[in-house]
Amino acid sequence: SGRLDARQHTCAGDSGGPLFLEKDGEYRVVGVLNRGPRCPDTRDVYASVADHRAWIEREAGIDDGPDPRPVPTEAPTEAPTETPTTDSPTTCDDSTSWLLFFDSSRDCSWIAKKTDVRCDKGNARAECKVSCNACDAPTKEPVCVGSCCDDATWFKEKPHKTCAWVAQKSEKRCSKEATKHCKATCPDSTKYKFARDKPEQNCDWVAESPSTRCAMTDFKGRLVSDECAVACGCPAEPPTMPPTVCEDSVTWRLNDVESRDCGWVAERSELRCEKGSGQGEAKKNCLDSCGECESVTYQDVGGNFKFDSCSDECSANDCKMPCVTSAEDNQALFDFASAVIDD
Repeated sequence: SGRLDARQHTCAGDSGGPLFLEKDGEYRVVGVLNRGPRCPDTRDVYASVADHRAWIEREAGIDDGPDPRPVPTEAPTEAPTETPTTDSPTTCDDSTSWLLFFDSSRDCSWIAKKTDVRCDKGNARAECKVSCNACDAPTKEPVCVGSCCDDATWFKEKPHKTCAWVAQKSEKRCSKEATKHCKATCPDSTKYKFARDKPEQNCDWVAESPSTRCAMTDFKGRLVSDECAVACGCPAEPPTMPPTVCEDSVTWRLNDVESRDCGWVAERSELRCEKGSGQGEAKKNCLDSCGECESVTYQDVGGNFKFDSCSDECSANDCKMPCVTSAEDNQALFDFASAVIDD
């Protein structure tokens, strides 16, 4: 305020003083002195009372009627509308502007050439979602082949390394861990052996008689159904052995003498059941005639171990084996037993 050519101005100590405006015979305070002139050619500076009226009235605790100045009002709020029931699809694209470490040659197309290595660099997975297969997808039903299914929740170390990732290069990525979780993707191992020195007793051999062989444990003490899951039909629960078949062999002959079959043994079982040795022993082949159905045992397999076909228990001098249903499986158990003794 004030005129540049006026000789009268505010003085030191006048700060905070009022500036009055006369209108219609009334004086109103319109300003509060901020500072006076620093030089003869400057005006006084005041703070506008009108601009601070609301604050003044609030601090003073007074209400002098409506503010004469127009007060802007907020735009009316529209009534909320119902959200559509159908969710709009989320866009999932590769960024067209992103560059790894600001290198113009390392965009998402460069990432896409070696996704298994490059998607883990920088924030490539967040910027190159399509190339890195990182788009959020709806939950899908697990992939199954027969009763063998991939675990839809499993991943290897990083979230993108799922069974679908394993399936892209199953010949390389079906590790021992992946095989346990991706049973539809990963086939049974071709290197598995039931007995140490019997390479032919592999998972294909297990598949020939799964009801019996899947419940056995191999020479390393592993359950066959865990190692040959596909051959065993991927059971939800570990399989149990069927009851032992207890009957006289129709092909066995003592020392290959035609007349000395189980009928001949039965005639004098108290003497003849002890004849023979090893697998050719009478009481091991003429189970019914020799009264061995209660406890089927196999003895002297290179040591003092006793093998019971109806138990999985094993102790220092009494190693018991699962129930069996065929002569071939009996032989497999003996091969297993020999390996145990060798160890």
